[in-house]
Amino acid sequence: MALGDGTHKLPIKAGLRSSLDKEAGDIVTICLSERIDKPGRTP
Repeated sequence: MALGDGTHKLPIKAGLRSSLDKEAGDIVTICLSERIDKPGRTP
């Protein structure tokens, strides 16, 4: 969900949060390295 300030709110599964030593509500930084579009879809 876009927050309107250039950041987004995304769900992070409990297993991944646990491996990152994070809890619900903690900030997690995600860096996207490339965009993968669905075939036949125009951006």
